[in-house]
Amino acid sequence: MMQYIKQNKKIIIFIFLIAILLFIQKIICPSIGYDTDQYLADPEETHRVWISHGRYALVFMSHFLGKLWMNLRIANILTCINIAIYTVLFLAFLNMLYENKDKKRDTIVAVLLISSPIFLEQYYFTLQAVEVSFSLILIMLAYIGTYYWIVEERKKYIVIVYGLLTFCFGVYQTHVVLYIIGVLMILIRVNHENHRENILVILRSVLVWGTSLVTYFVIKKIVEILMDIPDSGYLESQITWLSGSVTESCFMIMKSVGRVVFGIGHVLNLSYLICVIYVLWRIKKSDKTITWKNFYLLSFLIAPILLNIIMASRLLIRSVLGIPIACAVVFWKSWRESRYMRTLMIIVAVSQVVNGQLLLYADNIRYSNDVSIAEKIYRDCHADKSTVIVTKGIEKAEDNGFSFKGQTLGHSFFEWSNGMADAEETRIQYFMHLQGLDFKLPDEDQKQLINTIGFQGEYPEDGYTVEKDGCWYVNLGE
Repeated sequence: MMQYIKQNKKIIIFIFLIAILLFIQKIICPSIGYDTDQYLADPEETHRVWISHGRYALVFMSHFLGKLWMNLRIANILTCINIAIYTVLFLAFLNMLYENKDKKRDTIVAVLLISSPIFLEQYYFTLQAVEVSFSLILIMLAYIGTYYWIVEERKKYIVIVYGLLTFCFGVYQTHVVLYIIGVLMILIRVNHENHRENILVILRSVLVWGTSLVTYFVIKKIVEILMDIPDSGYLESQITWLSGSVTESCFMIMKSVGRVVFGIGHVLNLSYLICVIYVLWRIKKSDKTITWKNFYLLSFLIAPILLNIIMASRLLIRSVLGIPIACAVVFWKSWRESRYMRTLMIIVAVSQVVNGQLLLYADNIRYSNDVSIAEKIYRDCHADKSTVIVTKGIEKAEDNGFSFKGQTLGHSFFEWSNGMADAEETRIQYFMHLQGLDFKLPDEDQKQLINTIGFQGEYPEDGYTVEKDGCWYVNLGE
């Protein structure tokens, strides 16, 4: 690892520069997004939610950072630094595995990983971007540590990997799958066809992974008991197998996996499909179809979407963080094997850079428009901190100018509705509070009364606000 770092200082400098350039919009124009609003307004409640979700290490790191990240610019700069570091470690790991130097290939793979819209979606949540990006550094170190104890048989690294995994699982449960991807990368490279050796390596890897997972659940339960915070059942609620029928679960799997494979939406692209086709083509070209290496290759393709298969839930971008890592590996390995893959790799990298910048630009516009909407509502209601405001309907980002949406990027606070007809009032209050526009939330009777109000218009038309019994009612529109 250190040898790669010493021999590739120019690439490392480039990686840090490209990370800053691709995130420059977030650094210069930091914006408040969903969940970040709640954290800024009520950090202790957010910490309780995280603990109830099993993310105790996320809370630990948040306390360690203190109020440092409350400055969103500093948080985004720290995130950029972490991204650059884990990208360097990732490339060092790949070069440890294969030892075939190519600076141009490494540079393009770095751009692929850093510019991935999947990671951009994850870092939309500025409230945890520093912590999650730092945990990816630890995952890369776990990859390297696993290489040392599997390939070089340096058994002391087992303890280090165990500690790293236990901590990372407490940051984000997606890391459970990310480690599997790393182990498969090593197994593909080692490529023993001896059954006994393969089974032993798999059992050892599963033992370390499983022990870390069990330790994570034990610590999670201890923390919940000590802090008197019950488990929210968040993970269980995401598993359709537990709440829906087999047919519904299978449908959700096909829907989620189909979106990933065919790159549906502004966040996903065809890179995963390209890599699947390439790997399957390589397997078909091999002398024997049924081999341990081909088994590992197929497992490597499935691993990034493993959570979606196990949970059968709707596609959450944070559940497929392994996609850009897996694709980067395939593109990296195919660089010298296929000029078509080289061309596709460059095309994907360029498209991701453009797509990512559009997503960030659209979210900046969304934020500016949200501030304008909040100020207009507050002004038109002649509001102060004692005013009760009730909202009805939603105001979409695309109703106020340029819009380019991801799963969370680009969505207005005035349209977050969790599938309901009306925007979530609490989220609007959090957001307006952060703009210094405080008001009171309505009681149940006031909420119900809005359905009887005869509005003369909808935002931003005249007549979109109505005052009754000291309470202001706002019609955002359909």
